[in-house]
Amino acid sequence: MNEIHWNNGESRLVLSGKNGAVLALEHRNLSLLAPAERAFSLRFLRQNGDYLELDDTCFSSFRFEAGEARWSECRPVPGLLFTLKIRNGEDGSFRFRPALSGIPADLLPDFIEAPHIAIPLNHELFYPFSEGVIVSEREKRNRKVQHIEFPDNLGIGYYPGLCQMQFLAAWRNEGGVCFVADDPRHTTKALEFAPEADDRLGLRIETMCGGLLRSGCCELPFDLLLQPVPPGWQAACDFYRQNVVKRDPAMNRRFPLPEWLEESPVTVIYPVRGTGTITPEPNRFLPYENAFPRLQELAEAFASKVMALLMRWEQHGPWHPPFYWPPVGGAESFRKLRDLLHGAGHLLGVYGSGTSFTMQSRINDYSGRAEYEVRQLESCMARGPKGESRATICDMIRESETFCIAERKSREIFKEQVRILAQEGVDYFQILDQNLGGASFLCYRKDHHHPPVPGAWQTEAMREFLDELNDTIHAAGSRMLLGTECAAAGPYVAALPFNDLRDVFGINYGQPVPGFQYVFHRYANNFFGNQCGAEQKIDCVKSPDNLQFRLARAFCSGEMLSVMLRDSGEIDWGTASDWNHPAPPQEPLPVLIRNLNAARRRHREFLLHGELIEFPCPVECGSYTLHYRNRQENFPSIASSGWRAADGRILQCFVNFLTEPQQCRIGGRTYTIPPLEVLTRELPGV
Repeated sequence: MNEIHWNNGESRLVLSGKNGAVLALEHRNLSLLAPAERAFSLRFLRQNGDYLELDDTCFSSFRFEAGEARWSECRPVPGLLFTLKIRNGEDGSFRFRPALSGIPADLLPDFIEAPHIAIPLNHELFYPFSEGVIVSEREKRNRKVQHIEFPDNLGIGYYPGLCQMQFLAAWRNEGGVCFVADDPRHTTKALEFAPEADDRLGLRIETMCGGLLRSGCCELPFDLLLQPVPPGWQAACDFYRQNVVKRDPAMNRRFPLPEWLEESPVTVIYPVRGTGTITPEPNRFLPYENAFPRLQELAEAFASKVMALLMRWEQHGPWHPPFYWPPVGGAESFRKLRDLLHGAGHLLGVYGSGTSFTMQSRINDYSGRAEYEVRQLESCMARGPKGESRATICDMIRESETFCIAERKSREIFKEQVRILAQEGVDYFQILDQNLGGASFLCYRKDHHHPPVPGAWQTEAMREFLDELNDTIHAAGSRMLLGTECAAAGPYVAALPFNDLRDVFGINYGQPVPGFQYVFHRYANNFFGNQCGAEQKIDCVKSPDNLQFRLARAFCSGEMLSVMLRDSGEIDWGTASDWNHPAPPQEPLPVLIRNLNAARRRHREFLLHGELIEFPCPVECGSYTLHYRNRQENFPSIASSGWRAADGRILQCFVNFLTEPQQCRIGGRTYTIPPLEVLTRELPGV
């Protein structure tokens, strides 16, 4: 039998009769996949910490019967059996449930990747990385095979983390396919891709198996889903939003949001130490109250509340978690700024630095080794499969280890820091900066209160941890919000409703799109973020108005606005920009931000509480060229988006982010949009 055909209405799945690989998915006579060579891959952890990797070529026997594919006679591991159950889902989809049995006692299942999926290289690929990316041809051709491993590399497709959603999508012309892990436990996964031939790209969802082993058997407790969808990233996101997220109990928030979110304050981000580089010396923003006149000036220019969000304020120096208090420059000065801000109706926020511990700074002489020993912290630190301790997060500026947040001692340390800041009247604490997306770091220890392999327990531990932190805040009589670097991944959205977006990260892999915002906006309103590395990725000389362009796109994606300051008081391109280079043109920015934020407040039911939708009306306008350091791309010269309110009404937004009037045609009618202005059109619900 060369092929196995499995039908579901207008869809047909084709498997290889030789090895069970997925050869095709056809829907309404459209071919949505390329033939995959491999059927699955597995990884096990040996007792000595080494990995054993297997795939279908390691099994001598394959057969398919009654909706179940079975691989047996495993040569490296006699007695091991792998099965993949297939059943029909709704709307022409196919559901897969992988399982292992006959696992010997000296092996721990580490990840299961099945089914393996391939797409033609010329298909578009949506990757749910850093809010969402349409992957570039260069990245598709050059991506290396990467797996989750210790020490953490959160820059891969790590879910829940910098991959905030658990699906990939591909399309071409009339049709597309969504490859989804329909997993309400939000198990740790790698969502990855890599070229497999000159014309084919492999897609993988690798699910970590910690906690699933029972009597030599391991079955994933959820289905992987192949779902035909219309072409485009919005269609895939819409499917995920409607069929996965809206029935997920993780979206239920346990606490009320503060009233200030309704006012959409502009976040003003600045460091109190260093210049454009990460150095420990104080700058002109210390003492803290020095910044208040400029903050008040910006608030008046923006016609908005502002939130001062302080960087590098920690007592021991930048990126030295977790013992932050008292702040550099002293608590008295810090409180003066707090009181000035609150007295004028504004807000105060601070950056944290994640669930790491700095052993030794690389930018000053700080060492945490003595405190590490006194507090006996080794017992609650994460370790790798061989007992490794090194952490990679920000290792260019610190030598560090990571806390295992499944351990009670770790949680108590961070709860104490949160309690202090809540009692000090801080309004926002970005405690999980560097835990990208709120990710829980890997831990393989056998003496901790969790399985010795990553899995769903990590997500459950992180959610419990966040719930305890939020309970600590409210017990202190505060409504301080917690946040993370990048948007919070799906299972953490309810606990982290206000976060520092980093769509500039996605530039490395292709064209950023607001996939996260499309799926989760009704549950979380994030902000434009500190745009770390923007100047390094964008040629700001050739594109001097790129910040205006980025702010307009952020507004259209539903993000609250933010700016970054140099200690001259000038608005900067983003954090880590060189203060010796020219700043952006300053005059247009307050005008644009004032107009954008006024529109956001005017249309709260859409832009604060509504849902992003696929744009319902074509816009004919000019072209804007954005010059990156290594390429250039053309975009419409009018930024636009569509929104749906809870009652079904539709809002269309059009932003002229340039300093000259622009004409555009919308629905057959010509409009002239003044410089730096927003045009909105409200339509009845469909």
